[in-house]
Amino acid sequence: MAKERSYKIKLLKLWEILCRDSDEDHPLTTKQIMDRLQAEGIACDRRTLYSDMEELTRNGFEVMCRRSRNNRYYVVDRKFQLPEIKILIDAVQAAGFITPGKTEELVDKLAALAGSHRARLLKHNIVQFDTVKHLNESIYYSVSDICDAIVAGRQISFRYFDYGAEGECVYRKNGARYLVNPVTTVFAKDNYYLIAYDPKYEGSAVYRVDRMDRVAIEPSERTVPETILHTAADHKVRMFSMYGGKTADVTFEAEVGVIDVLVDQFGKALRLSDAGGGKVTFTATVGISPTFFGWCCTLGNKIKIWRPSGLPNAIGITCNRFWRNKMYL
Repeated sequence: MAKERSYKIKLLKLWEILCRDSDEDHPLTTKQIMDRLQAEGIACDRRTLYSDMEELTRNGFEVMCRRSRNNRYYVVDRKFQLPEIKILIDAVQAAGFITPGKTEELVDKLAALAGSHRARLLKHNIVQFDTVKHLNESIYYSVSDICDAIVAGRQISFRYFDYGAEGECVYRKNGARYLVNPVTTVFAKDNYYLIAYDPKYEGSAVYRVDRMDRVAIEPSERTVPETILHTAADHKVRMFSMYGGKTADVTFEAEVGVIDVLVDQFGKALRLSDAGGGKVTFTATVGISPTFFGWCCTLGNKIKIWRPSGLPNAIGITCNRFWRNKMYL
């Protein structure tokens, strides 16, 4: 039994060495593999190593071999290709909610998926994005608790804070805990958000996860209407910069020159109608908030809110006048 266990450990270590230190450009010779195994305290000779390689291949762990007087072995079957790992590393680098320490840790883990040789190449070619990184390390524990609560069908509670004039945490509601029904988490605008159902307003509420403190899973059951679950997927499109607000179907008139901007904001499913004169019209469901009007104002006179449902006396008034007159809900 001890011999069988020792053999299994040997195979595991052999596979670990091949995945970590070999690829098609850097195959390992028989001697190099034997030296690495011996450094792990595992005895090996050429004859048994050859049979070990065959055993791995028979069980679905494909090991490639370049046969010569001194065979060279390597692994090519990896879960991620090099470009895929590079994309993931860039995403981690650019994500503002990931702290500097966690960024470095995640980059190391992702690079290691490519093997030690290509990991060095990937890390050497990393671009340092000009991204402001948050310093709240507890975000990972908060995300874990949120996910566990959603799976278990439980409510969560937490304290929520803003930053004061001197960078200190200023807790809302005088530090009293929020009790919410978690729906999902969303990554948007370089931040991580929790979308929760608020029965008081019969709608959703949005919280930045990095500003949630002491998240706890409560014994009370989560209550979320089916309509909220179905509409959570398009929340990012409707809510500008993740600021909440009353939702409304808003009809716009815009110049054709800003269609790319409109598609970036509302998605390719946006239906545009030719209004003539180099303009188009479309209707979208949005969350009405100051940041929504701010987005409109960035386009100046190139966009007009034409028929805003729920906004009094607003038909035909340009976004610049909205901003100037502060006609917010």
